[in-house]
Amino acid sequence: ELDLRDRCRQEIRERLTTEMKAVLDLTHLDQEQLRYHLRHALAPISESSLSRVDFWHALMDPSHGSPQDLPRRLSAKITDATTHFVYLHRTCKILKKPGQYQDLMILASTGNSQAYTYLDLDYGKDGRKRGSACFGFSGNVTPTGSPESDVDMIKEFERRGKPDVELISST
Repeated sequence: ELDLRDRCRQEIRERLTTEMKAVLDLTHLDQEQLRYHLRHALAPISESSLSRVDFWHALMDPSHGSPQDLPRRLSAKITDATTHFVYLHRTCKILKKPGQYQDLMILASTGNSQAYTYLDLDYGKDGRKRGSACFGFSGNVTPTGSPESDVDMIKEFERRGKPDVELISST
């Protein structure tokens, strides 16, 4: 899943960078003409690019900074967009969709990734321990090899996935 996340991030970066190059060719236009020309500049890139006309139009608003600073600002937005494409791995399977939603909302609104609902006290062996991590790779991972290689794999997943959990918990 983390490899797929990384491939998707790369695809997002490439698509938005291509769009940015087309957009930067339009900096000489005034705001009234810009939306029309954005539509025509983005259409040949991809059908989905047209859905971002308003995104690019807003970013090109002169009130956001100098035209000389525009390439840096647009590049920063592309970096934000790719970074915010995240993968969160839930450590248990209890109550699947409602549990995932609740854990995600608690993580995003409070920064807490510790279990305090769906506990083993209430759900028996299917429940989780109070205070255990809701997101990470300490559970709900399918072993693939020897115990030693699985431990190394989980450590690598934790290293790569931790920034996504931290990003959501800090917003």
